[in-house]
Amino acid sequence: MARASSKRNLEYLTDLVGDLFAVKPAPPKQLALPAPPKQLALPAPGPGLPKFAAKPRGGQFWVDKDIVDGNYSPEAAARQGARAFAAQRFVPDEDYEAIQIGPRPGGIQTTETDAQKWLERALTKYYKNEFGSPDDPLRALAERGLHYDPDMTPEKWQATVHSYLLEDPVESILFPPNRKGGMPGAGSNLRGEAMVAMPWLAKLPVTDKIYGISGGGLDLSHFTDEFMNVLNDAEGAGLPADLAVRPESLNRMTFPQAVERVGRINQFRAKEMERAALSNLDSPAVRTFKEYPENNPMGLRWTELALPRFEGDQLPEGFEVRHLNSGDQNWWAAMDLRTPDELGRDIEIDVLDTPEAARKAIAAYYYGREPLQAALKYEGDTMGHCVGGYCDDVAEGRSRIFSLRDAKGEPHVTIETSPSRKQYFFRDVRAAVGDDQADDWLNEGLQLSEMVERAGLREGNLPEDIVQIKGKQNRAPKDDYLPFVQDFVKSGQWGNVGDLDNTGLVKLPDGRYITQQQMDNIVAQNNLDRAYGQLAGGGFPKKFPRDPSFMNADDWADFSPFFEGYAVGGRVSADRDFSRNPMSVKKAHGGLAVKRSGGRG
Repeated sequence: MARASSKRNLEYLTDLVGDLFAVKPAPPKQLALPAPPKQLALPAPGPGLPKFAAKPRGGQFWVDKDIVDGNYSPEAAARQGARAFAAQRFVPDEDYEAIQIGPRPGGIQTTETDAQKWLERALTKYYKNEFGSPDDPLRALAERGLHYDPDMTPEKWQATVHSYLLEDPVESILFPPNRKGGMPGAGSNLRGEAMVAMPWLAKLPVTDKIYGISGGGLDLSHFTDEFMNVLNDAEGAGLPADLAVRPESLNRMTFPQAVERVGRINQFRAKEMERAALSNLDSPAVRTFKEYPENNPMGLRWTELALPRFEGDQLPEGFEVRHLNSGDQNWWAAMDLRTPDELGRDIEIDVLDTPEAARKAIAAYYYGREPLQAALKYEGDTMGHCVGGYCDDVAEGRSRIFSLRDAKGEPHVTIETSPSRKQYFFRDVRAAVGDDQADDWLNEGLQLSEMVERAGLREGNLPEDIVQIKGKQNRAPKDDYLPFVQDFVKSGQWGNVGDLDNTGLVKLPDGRYITQQQMDNIVAQNNLDRAYGQLAGGGFPKKFPRDPSFMNADDWADFSPFFEGYAVGGRVSADRDFSRNPMSVKKAHGGLAVKRSGGRG
């Protein structure tokens, strides 16, 4: 029994020790939660577009179709710019049925040329890819002074790009009521027409932009004229052979390369002008018409380009005016005494009825037309129009050319006038008797000759007309020169004044001229808008006409006292230094054609 008990105790102690010293299994490890995914860093913002750029390179453009209110595609703008390269010829009425052109008998027949096709392709590519982009080559050319516009600067080019480049967010096209884009007009069917023409719009982000070209594209008049010169007849245009373009190489030339070529032409002409200016300072064909001795730091003066003449009785050595008495008629012979003829007699240049006419004949004989031709060519080359082709018209009395030139002889404004007319027009009758009386005579059925007689207009009183007034490249004169242009118009006795919009002047019914600023001040200070509205009836404000030249005599009589005290002539200046506070002036198109190699512009 004792032995059995001891065995049990031993087993108990063994179990107890085992329990005390036994290695217990470690509790299972708790699995760690997965680490949160690392947040990806947003890409650093890029530099964006430079301030001078209007768009990235390339981009989506309006397609070549009329949508809602016009075609603003690059293709349409390029077609407009390339039209100057089309060949044109006049078709007489009798040839109309044979060739069947145009909506009316006769007219101008236009034929597409290879140069026109090239410019259309090259210009379209430029508009789509580079125009207004950070790497716009025309902006780079402006920085280098090789733009087609010799006065272009990078800053002016930036403004030009923004004025022609349209942009419409896709959202504004797909949802017209909220559109904020630049394309004019937002007709109710914009979305439908745009989606039909450009179905890919639906796949674009709504913030993407669709670009367009407004206003028919860039004004390329100077570019096309000069490029046509180097393409057709560089030598005839007075250009060196290295500036010429071979027609067979045209298709390999980009539009920016062509612009650079015209920029080099501009540089060549500028150097030629400097040389010509020196020779023109003492030209006998350039004579002073009007000077401005005070407050004139540039030494500006009006000159007339005309056949050389001798002042007073002065004649070059070896010439004389000889009086011939033939009965009751007196004649004066222009004589060249320098080299007798084969019989030893003096050379008789011409026989005329006045000594003044004889002196003119000697001047024409002595100088020839070369000085006048050189002076007109220099004017045309410097100003960028074709007055250089007017030599025959000026020499034969059909035109007079006036040039505003500085102390160095450089021209800044060209004015063409026509000689005194040989007959009166209805506008002359209106100016003499007023609109009401002239209209009454017209309603009575009077002939123009009867109106002229009743108005007291006599032969020999007809004034010259101003045909055109142009700054460089046929633009309006720069504001700095407007005071001199205004004085030219105001101080002369002119009939009709063409290009009045280029002068900053307004014509009054009594024939005087005032500046647009003076007109606005008079209207505002005297509340003439309201007074004119009451005169018109209804008692509501109505704008006083900013061009009052066609007001009837009775209405003008009521308002003319407000316009008293304005001089007929004298230079107009808003400041002591006329280059400050420039007056605004409307830019006009047309007129003296840009210079080309032949013919009259």
